[in-house]
Amino acid sequence: MLQKLINHLQSYKTIGVFGYGKEGQSTHQFLNKYLSDTKVIIIDQQNGENYLDALENCDLIIKSPGISLFKLGIEYTRYDFTSATELFIKYFKQNIIGITGTKGKSTLASLLYQVLQNAKKKTLLCGNIGVPVFEIIEKIEYDTIVVMELSSHQLDNIQYSPHMAVLTNIYQDHLDYYKSLEFYIEAKLNIFKYQSVNDIAYIAHEDRRLNDVLKSQKIINIQSSCSSLEICSKSFIHKDTISLVYMIAKRLMIDEKVIIETIANFTSLPHRIEYVNTIDGKEFYNDSISTIPEAAINAVQTFKDVEVLILGGFNRGIDYSKLIEFLHTKDIPTLILISEVGKLIEGLLQKSGYKGEMLYFQDLKKAMNYIDAKSQKGIYLFSPAASSFDQYKNFEERGEDFKKLINK
Repeated sequence: MLQKLINHLQSYKTIGVFGYGKEGQSTHQFLNKYLSDTKVIIIDQQNGENYLDALENCDLIIKSPGISLFKLGIEYTRYDFTSATELFIKYFKQNIIGITGTKGKSTLASLLYQVLQNAKKKTLLCGNIGVPVFEIIEKIEYDTIVVMELSSHQLDNIQYSPHMAVLTNIYQDHLDYYKSLEFYIEAKLNIFKYQSVNDIAYIAHEDRRLNDVLKSQKIINIQSSCSSLEICSKSFIHKDTISLVYMIAKRLMIDEKVIIETIANFTSLPHRIEYVNTIDGKEFYNDSISTIPEAAINAVQTFKDVEVLILGGFNRGIDYSKLIEFLHTKDIPTLILISEVGKLIEGLLQKSGYKGEMLYFQDLKKAMNYIDAKSQKGIYLFSPAASSFDQYKNFEERGEDFKKLINK
């Protein structure tokens, strides 16, 4: 399959690498190694104000997922675009278990990969988890199982789907990247769109948005297939994630004991309802991955009681009505609200007649100074329900800052 991919790329005289982050650099290295006679052009905003002009000089353009054509005002059909993800799925489809969803995909991919490793299977992990496909491509054998986390950006406009495709959920997100919510949903559903009757689709919930896409696949729904499954884990892993991992692993003929023991001992990824420390009876949890209302709702529901909930961040135009309704049903003594979304939530709660204590702070540091002086014991949950981009590079940086402020 690797040679077929190389032969395909060799048919182009000039290939553009559009975007030069981690994936773009990996793509460039791959092209340099295998396509010595092909001209490779790097197209990146660091190249200067008129860097987009170089698109006109390419026979094929391998676009990085972080680039939004919508924001640049470029139609996908204007040039011969592809991506590392599309090329990889085209030539290695049968090896791939593709996993997507607004939330839960990283944990699911990591847990499934760990199960496969513990079962002594040949397996590789790649994709949105932080490993570009071209970094693992030379390691793939005919029986290697590739667990591939796929973001909506990676799935956008692709015309191939993996043999086994998994969807955890779809909520509103990334509205700053797409023309509308419908385009975001369409990108997610590309994971199933090009499957055949020989392929398998795993979905966590019935969803009317899947009706037009899931026409010929073997569809496995965890609600009907795994409704009575109960496996305990020492980490805060969503029950849907556990069910999906269990069903996929069983289909791959993995011993049930290996599956259950791996789930039970799995340590969740950082920034996902991550226990940080207990100080003076205050038990702190970092859920910085929470960038949408549904994530914060799920985090609160994980605990019996939450003493303080910290919400807020960058405003991407997401609808917070569901979160407002939820907060009216929960007896959370104190809401700490920060940044743009914190101010938005504060206004919505006031308008809806919310009676609980709300405190607004401009940033996380000021909020933590208040919490430091607070005497009440209990669960202190940082689950922002908003992006981090107003004050941080990403949710990881925000989560690390939260942990540093606690441990000071």
